[in-house]
This record gives sequence, C-alpha cells and structure tokens, in this order.
Amino acid sequence: TPRSYSAAKAVLDGRFLATGSAPDTYTLEKGIRFTTSGSLGAFQFVVLDETIPLNKDPANTNYYITDPDNPIIAYQGRIVTTEYPANGADDAQRYVIPEFNIDISTLKVRVYPTSSKTANPIIYQTISDFTTSGGKGFRISEEINFDEKSAIFFIFENSFGQYEIQFGNGIYGRKVNAGNLIELEYLITEGSAPNGINSRFVLQSNIPPVRSVETLRLRENSRVSGGGGKESNNQLKVNAQNNFVIQNRAVTADDYKNLILSNFQFVDSVSVWGGEDNDPPIYGQSFITIKPKESQPLDQPKLSKNAKKKA
Repeated sequence: TPRSYSAAKAVLDGRFLATGSAPDTYTLEKGIRFTTSGSLGAFQFVVLDETIPLNKDPANTNYYITDPDNPIIAYQGRIVTTEYPANGADDAQRYVIPEFNIDISTLKVRVYPTSSKTANPIIYQTISDFTTSGGKGFRISEEINFDEKSAIFFIFENSFGQYEIQFGNGIYGRKVNAGNLIELEYLITEGSAPNGINSRFVLQSNIPPVRSVETLRLRENSRVSGGGGKESNNQLKVNAQNNFVIQNRAVTADDYKNLILSNFQFVDSVSVWGGEDNDPPIYGQSFITIKPKESQPLDQPKLSKNAKKKA
C-alpha cells in the first residue's frame, strides 16, 4: 500500500486573555482550529491531541500561557468523519475512504454496536499499531498471534487511488456484524503546500474561558514543516524493493538509510556510517546525518518523536 499524504505540523506558543471565571488550567479540545497564510494562500490547522493544557500565567493570572514542555501542536487540514453500516454477510467487504488527500496516520476506526452510537465503540487498529502497542516492535519472521477477538483492520488502495479498509473474518481478526456502525475519522490535508510558513496564526474556534488572543506564534521562530505528498508508483516500487531487501532490520548502513527514507517524508537526504569508519573510530555505534526538506534544523525531540511513531 503506498504511503499517504502527510500533514504539515505547526508547534505554537500562545498567550490568551482569560475570562473572569476561567479555571487555573484549561485543556484544549481536539478539533480546535487555527489559520495562517503563506505564499500559496491561507491554510487551516487543527489540534488532534486531546491533552494540551493552557495554564494561568504566574506573573499575571488574567492570562493563559502555553506549557513550555507541552506546546500547542496543530496539523494542517480538516477532520472528516465517514460512516458505513456494517455488512455482516460479506467478510471481504471493503469500506472506501472517499477523499484522496488523506493522512492515513490520523485514521481512527470505531465500530459501534448499533447506529444510535449510544454505547461505547470498539476501537480497531492496524496490524502495525496492534503489534507495537506498548512500544514493542516485531520482526517479519516472528509469530504474530491474532484470534477472533483481535480488533484489527487492513488497508488497501483501490484502482482509483483511494484507500479502503477491511475487517477480520472472525478467525483472523474480529469481524463486524450486521447492525454495527463503522465510523472512520481522518484528516484531509494539502500535503507539502504549507511547508516553510512562519506567519502569525489566528484562532478560529471558540474557547469558552478565553476572551481574546494576545499572541499566537510558531515556537522559537520555527517554520511549518513535515507536509508531504502521496507516494508515487515509482517511489513505491523503489521503497518496496528496499524494504524487501532489508527485511525490517537495521544492521548495515544501507539498512538504516533505506528505513529512514522509506518512513520519513520530511527527510531530503541521509548519510549513515558505522563507528569503525568514524574519525576517531567509535566501535559499536552507528552515525546518521539527516538533511530535512524544509532546510530547518532537525532537532532531537522531532527526530525522537517521529522515530517512536514509526517504531
């Protein structure tokens, strides 16, 4: 399956005038929207994380400020929800995501017992998410135990270039039943178009304890980055061949290089060498240098966060 679009990311710091009855801490809700502009026009960004706090400024409690260790993270695009009634009679039924410019990493799949959505849903995961829960990876050669209760789904691309999902058959993965409601939530995005923007951001959503915005800017004069387009057929052929050769391992310098280029769209080029080739030699270690596409410095937190996400 080809890699999807990836949404550009903005790391924001802000200062907000609070209402008189505002609590000391307020958690920004998922779906809070911001806008900014660049050379290619205006772009909407949205919060996907549900645990971003705003705290009262100790120097002036009339204001909220962002947490230095937990800034506002917003992604370019718009959250979309698509619903399907489950086809319990056909285990091979595939459910199409109608939009083409989806960031598949943001896909959330929920299955409700009934169409009323009054009961809690079952949260389904991709195989990679299911097998790496708890931060543990897996090797292709290892045995992966799925059964009829495993809430997993599979992703395919159809002949029109749209993504489709399929559920288990009741033996290999949990099956959906007639009467269930399938809810697909995801972000549609403009890919690399906002990359490089460092303009002022504007709050578009209503936040009850916030009266007005005093400042809302990119952290430490950074830029919007990380947006990317869908993997082309030629890229897919090259990456598929490289992934087959390395078998999901990282042993040689080429293994590291191919894994990084296949998994991280913000990387323009990469150099890898073993410690024995370093000057002076440092045995038992590998060294990696990365040039990001946006020409912005690649800081350790960004690299670590993305590496954990792909692990």
